[in-house]
Amino acid sequence: MSNYLGSIEKERQLRFSSLKKKGAGSKEEFLGLLDSHVSGSDHARIRKAYDFAIEMKYDHEGLDSESYLAHPLRVAAMAIKLNSPLDVDTINIALLHNCLEIGETRRDTLESLFGSTVADSIATLTVDRSLQWEKEYKEDFYKAINNAYQGASVVKVLDKLDNIPVLCLNPDADVRAAYLEEIDHHVIPMAKAALPEVAEFLIAASKDAKEIGHLTNP
Repeated sequence: MSNYLGSIEKERQLRFSSLKKKGAGSKEEFLGLLDSHVSGSDHARIRKAYDFAIEMKYDHEGLDSESYLAHPLRVAAMAIKLNSPLDVDTINIALLHNCLEIGETRRDTLESLFGSTVADSIATLTVDRSLQWEKEYKEDFYKAINNAYQGASVVKVLDKLDNIPVLCLNPDADVRAAYLEEIDHHVIPMAKAALPEVAEFLIAASKDAKEIGHLTNP
């Protein structure tokens, strides 16, 4: 398991703390990581995407924009720490991966600012929520990601990795079960191919989530 990731319980508590603090400190943590790991033109390109991301308004049920922003910042931080060699497009995809679904922007805007690789990858990662639990749609969705730029696969794995420790907050047992089936059937195989360093963590986190179920008082 990666030295960057803590235990499953530690990762869960970090996310609980972020939710309680409404994302306070997330921007500073990400910028500190960026400054210590990236320099020159790569730093400037990532900072451009960061500045774009933090100015966006996000429409996510139950979270205000500041609280939600902690999620893509964590995913981007993991893209810096866990995806080697460092790839600017992958980090920018991570920073912006949900901006077409719940942010106020358009694909052509992303392409003009960050290039077609980033824009196409984010479009591929954008889920049609009206179809998200349909088996045929899900198969096609993951097939498209697997056939896209590898950074899209990396970001999808890290996106799920960031969310699975707090799946226990969802009271709907059917949704939790469907989410974990997606992890087991699609995301873990993707991790083994695109980001093997975190596959072990995902396997353990999936088992842990099934055992915990729903936490009414995290």
